[in-house]
Amino acid sequence: MAAAEWELAPGVWQETELLLWKPPAAWFSGNAFFTAAGLRNWYFEHSTRRTDEGFDTFDLTADLVIDPDLSTVTWKDEDEYAHVWCLGIVTDRSP
Repeated sequence: MAAAEWELAPGVWQETELLLWKPPAAWFSGNAFFTAAGLRNWYFEHSTRRTDEGFDTFDLTADLVIDPDLSTVTWKDEDEYAHVWCLGIVTDRSP
């Protein structure tokens, strides 16, 4: 991310089923990850934007993960968030 170099590559989704909630005017979107045992966790990110190629997302690097029963909220990748903040990639106005 810091190098601003991107490469589009094919990928295969594995391990979970995913339900995406992507309201067009919202600042964030929600994802629900499911395994054979049921809902694994919720995940929130900056909202997705439609492009000619498909969809673009902007990873804010700090991830909010919530247990299925909403009892535990965990921040993930706080060190990465601090790094991209220092580099100016994520700001108060991103994106």
